Amino acid sequence: MNIKTELLIHSLSEILKTKAETEEKNKTVTATFTNPSGGAPLRCIDDPQADFSLIYNKTPHYYPQDTFSLKRMQNDVSAYATGATARIDFTDNNGTESRSDRIVKTAEAEVPDLSSLRELCVRVGLLRSYEFENLMAGGGTVNVHFWNSAKDFRYRQIGDDLKKM
Repeated sequence: MNIKTELLIHSLSEILKTKAETEEKNKTVTATFTNPSGGAPLRCIDDPQADFSLIYNKTPHYYPQDTFSLKRMQNDVSAYATGATARIDFTDNNGTESRSDRIVKTAEAEVPDLSSLRELCVRVGLLRSYEFENLMAGGGTVNVHFWNSAKDFRYRQIGDDLKKM
C-alpha cells in the first residue's frame, strides 16, 4: 500500500470515527469502514490503474488520483458522516432492493409530496418517471439512508398521499 492510500484511509477513518479493514490484492487496496450504527459499510478502493472508487453501499463514485479530487472525496465523506448528505434507493413491493443508490443533500430528501419525490428520483437518475409511478403505486418504497442509521426513513404511497415512515 502506498503512502497516499495509507493517509487517505487514515483520514477517512478519522472522519467516520471507525477503523478500516484493508485488503490488498494485485496492488488494489480495498478499505472497508464498518458502520458503527449498524448501517451499510463504506468502501474505498484504490486501483493504481484507475480512479479511486468510493462505494457508500451500491453505486461507486469515482475520484481521480489527484490532490484536489482526494480532498473532494474527504469532503463528500464528511458530509455523509455528519448527516448533511444521505443515500437514497428503493425497494419494490416484493422486498427486492434496487441495485443502485444515489447521494443527495439531506434537505433535498425531505420532500412534501409524491411529485417532489418523483422529481428528485428522476433528477438524480435513480428512477425514470414511469418507473417511479409503478414503484409507488405497487406498494414500493423510496428509502433514505444515513451514516447514522437511526435517522433512516422511507417514503410509501398510501392512497394519493406520501407517507414518511
